[in-house]
Amino acid sequence: MRSSLCIQIVILAAGESKRFGSPKQLCPWHDSMLLMRCIDTCRSTGLTVHVTLGAFKDEITAALGRSIEGCNLIHIEDWRTGLSASISGAVTHIKRGFISSENGVKTMPSIMFVLADQPFVLSGDLNSLIEVAIQSPGEIVCAEYDPEFSDVVAGSGVKRIGVPVIFPSSFYEELITLQGDEGAKSIIKSNRFIKVRFVGCMMDIDTPEDLVKAQSLKNSS
Repeated sequence: MRSSLCIQIVILAAGESKRFGSPKQLCPWHDSMLLMRCIDTCRSTGLTVHVTLGAFKDEITAALGRSIEGCNLIHIEDWRTGLSASISGAVTHIKRGFISSENGVKTMPSIMFVLADQPFVLSGDLNSLIEVAIQSPGEIVCAEYDPEFSDVVAGSGVKRIGVPVIFPSSFYEELITLQGDEGAKSIIKSNRFIKVRFVGCMMDIDTPEDLVKAQSLKNSS
């Protein structure tokens, strides 16, 4: 059985959805909402799930209500400074909580970062990353998007790597000192990493047009 002390999941959902024009975390997806879809997918792994909230913290917690119970909510006060604030804040929170706990385990957990706006990420995708990370402790493990869908994702026809991604605890300090809105791409690219191919569309929902496109893809699948 997996231990939540081995890997913990952080859903990055603290942003202001500037390009979307409203809290995209709450936009409809199937019979749920975008963020709730992500939470359910992450919960299915059986690992501890943390959710970073910032710009729309009150609106999101009110809308999700009891559905979000069981997740550890991390308030990111400086969310305006970019995605790195969420990453840094989450790592600091997990590190502090782990040190102060009485679990008796000295090894800090690896952290999987997941974006709240990638509704096509499935539990099987996350489980694939987790299994590779368990077999290769100390290595960064990240997603590689299927080139068949790269035009939908990036418009370039080239493969892309990125989130979801798992960082071992040896990268805590680098993650904590990140700045700006580029996330942890620089850390991935400057270190050795293992790619796990995701078969399917991994598009991000950044604009209302993206949502329409995603809905059409969902309905045609």
